[in-house]
Amino acid sequence: VAIGTRLWASTEARGSASLKQALVDAQSPDDVVRSIVFDTIANTYSSTPWPEPFDSSGTLRNNTTKEWEAAEIEESREAALFVTELKAAQYKEATRIGDPTITAVYAGKGVGQIQSIEGAYDIITRMEQEAVEIMDTKLRSLLPSAN
Repeated sequence: VAIGTRLWASTEARGSASLKQALVDAQSPDDVVRSIVFDTIANTYSSTPWPEPFDSSGTLRNNTTKEWEAAEIEESREAALFVTELKAAQYKEATRIGDPTITAVYAGKGVGQIQSIEGAYDIITRMEQEAVEIMDTKLRSLLPSAN
């Protein structure tokens, strides 16, 4: 069970409330895209850039990923042209203020099932209760019924 995205949208998780809300607002796992665009931009100013092949992230689709896809960037030379100094500065500022239309909103396939931002304890407790109910139902279906 992968629950990273769900726990990132919890009250205890560090991060911008607007980025967490973007996870709640996402409708479907189809809103998630795997891309190198955010690491490509961040690598232009980071002192510790992400190396290949670890330079991609699962994120919500936004204006930045749409621009990247529209440019059909495939080669590093084209990527270097895409990431201008202005775009890097805009990305840094968007990250600082938590603008989900520009910066990376890290997400996985749990997107679309997140209904609210809650405490981690409540999230885990509800998951435990749901798991017990599912196991109980399955177990009852396997046992012969008492007539």
